[in-house]
Amino acid sequence: MKNLVLTTFVFFIALTIFSACSLSNDWEEKEKEEISTLEKHIDNLRSQGAVIEDKDISSYTLYYEDLGDFATPGISPVTNDYIIIDYVRKDLSGEIIYTSYDSLSDSWSAFNANKDSYAFYLFVPIKLKFGYNTVGFNAGVSMMHEGQKARFFMPSALAFHDHVSIIDEVKLYKVITDIQSYDSTQVEWFRSENGLDESTYISDDNIYYKELTPGDTTIEIAATDSLKVKFVAYYLQEESLIRFDSIWGTSDQDYAIIPSTRSKVESYTPDGNAPLTKGFAATMDTIAIGTEGLVLVPYPKGYGTGGLRQATLNYTVVPEYTSLVYRFKILGKK
Repeated sequence: MKNLVLTTFVFFIALTIFSACSLSNDWEEKEKEEISTLEKHIDNLRSQGAVIEDKDISSYTLYYEDLGDFATPGISPVTNDYIIIDYVRKDLSGEIIYTSYDSLSDSWSAFNANKDSYAFYLFVPIKLKFGYNTVGFNAGVSMMHEGQKARFFMPSALAFHDHVSIIDEVKLYKVITDIQSYDSTQVEWFRSENGLDESTYISDDNIYYKELTPGDTTIEIAATDSLKVKFVAYYLQEESLIRFDSIWGTSDQDYAIIPSTRSKVESYTPDGNAPLTKGFAATMDTIAIGTEGLVLVPYPKGYGTGGLRQATLNYTVVPEYTSLVYRFKILGKK
């Protein structure tokens, strides 16, 4: 009996080792095939005149193509800097995996197949913390400088380990070495453009509030009332890079129903919108029916240092350390 158990155990171990070796060999064969396909792709591009450099990264080859400068050259990013980029990620067949370009949205199949999940996605230049993307992306962007456009080709060993080589084409607008100072600069720019001086600052709430059209203070608003509010929200971006009207909000025909007191607004999410912020909620105790206003919310009273991400697909709605602007009109109460 003992011999039978021992024989069975030895057979099981041998089978496990054989299976592991078989899987390892299969993985290696797929990797060799993938790398061979990528090399042929690069050779074909070079035969057409493309100047593509080889860069050794973690025992694999990254292929780097300098697409030239579109602005005065600046600094290169290092880990934990923030960068502002436009980019498109594709596989070798040209299928779009991800993009920030609105002009390519019709060709992005994942986006078109999941319009509800991408409801808050903005086709805008992306602000992100550098050094936490794929190995290949990090390596390629580290070779760039502000004002440069480049393309890098990488095997999946430098990306998602799925035997799908990818191509990242990046336009690097800005390298931000001090993200808090950068946001402060954007806040000061917006204040200057919109007449938000010290008289519009509410120190207790750390927001700037400007009444554009006064409301009717004779209409009583009870704490138990809800308000009909038309609003849009923006996040602050460099003026030259703004390519959108708003992050979210209501259309010209629609309005949101929200509570009339800040304590309730702070934890409230209007139907079809993102959760409201403490900064926006701070205005609710001071408005009247008919009020039109402008609220500048520095990020500590907005979405904080972490920003706002869409929960299911985990894309950025509001970047980290980014202040917000709300434009609103109180239409009535319900």
